[in-house]
Amino acid sequence: MGIFVVNMGIITGAVAGLIMLLYGGMLIIMAGDDTAKAENGRKAVMWSVLGLIVAASLFTVMQFVTTLLNVPGFGYVGTAYAAQEDAVQTYQVFGTIRGVGDDILPGAKVVLYQQVDGQWFVWDGQSQGNQRNPYEVDVFGHYQFFAPEGTYYTVASKFGYHSAQSDSFVVNGAPIKQNLTLETASSIWVYILYFGIMLFVGSVSYFTIVGVVRWRKRVELKRYAQGKLRENTSRTKSTQDPLQ
Repeated sequence: MGIFVVNMGIITGAVAGLIMLLYGGMLIIMAGDDTAKAENGRKAVMWSVLGLIVAASLFTVMQFVTTLLNVPGFGYVGTAYAAQEDAVQTYQVFGTIRGVGDDILPGAKVVLYQQVDGQWFVWDGQSQGNQRNPYEVDVFGHYQFFAPEGTYYTVASKFGYHSAQSDSFVVNGAPIKQNLTLETASSIWVYILYFGIMLFVGSVSYFTIVGVVRWRKRVELKRYAQGKLRENTSRTKSTQDPLQ
């Protein structure tokens, strides 16, 4: 439920921003000499752009922060890779990622970890046929790696779900199947994170827009004052000119 609310909030914000953008554009086009209508159109465009920026920023920042902080239900992918030698014989490691209700979870990510000298590292798939690790499962929830002999385990994660880790297994001459099941994360985490990031991004965007608007007003007032000063100076010179 929580992840549904998050997705719907972002989608709703983006759609509302696009509608306001079209509405503001139509007002500007149809304004003609009506300065009030043109000004309303410009404001609508400005706030619609702000809404689109907030929606895009919210999604991007949420993905980054949840991964960085390892928030339950959002997973974590390590970045330390095990050193690999030249290409060797590899064997298939495959499986399916599902939800608790046996639902397929396309878009889930699976990371393969390898044990080297008693320590665990993210397996370097690039050195073995330029493979992806983490691997994003297909529309059927399937994933696969082709790894050399060794000891491994897999971790599956998806936004809005608790990460799942397999037991360690040994790749030694035969394919290995590792299916994993992800449980839905507690909605409270999603709500807190969603509204917290939304508040932060919205506040930054709001004060940025307000600052730009105030700066523009100061510039316009300064130009107006300079114009008035030049006009008064010109009138003074004309009054003092004996030829006038």
